[in-house]
Amino acid sequence: MGISLAGPLLAVLIFASIGVFSYMQFIYLPTITAEEAVPENIANPAEGVTVDIVKGAYNIQQADSYVPKEVTVVLGKNNKVLWKNIDEVAHTVTADSGQSGKFTQEASRSRFLQAGENWEFVFTKEGTYKYHCEPHPWMTGTVIVQPEVGA
Repeated sequence: MGISLAGPLLAVLIFASIGVFSYMQFIYLPTITAEEAVPENIANPAEGVTVDIVKGAYNIQQADSYVPKEVTVVLGKNNKVLWKNIDEVAHTVTADSGQSGKFTQEASRSRFLQAGENWEFVFTKEGTYKYHCEPHPWMTGTVIVQPEVGA
């Protein structure tokens, strides 16, 4: 009696496996890995903004670290931000916790900028993005992204 159930049970398991595989391959994975469509003028803005990590920024007593400390950019105009480490020690541009999106993924504690190195990020969504330096948490900054003019 047990052997007579093996054939139909095996067929059900095969069809279920094919169904799960098809769903994962053709529906689920393309949905979660899809890149967001970003208009060309936002993906490649004509202008950008530079934030300097100044000499001595590692010193907790120094007032300036990221200069300017807060920048406001406009989508489609100057929404690319370049951080330049002109200090003598390594720093990070790490997104503060509680934020989400691509900036949070890319601005991470593991992305160390050695002395003289740069890192840039193109913001594609309006909002307020706060960040800090992981080894020097008193170093903080903010990028405010405003909507596209005329949008």
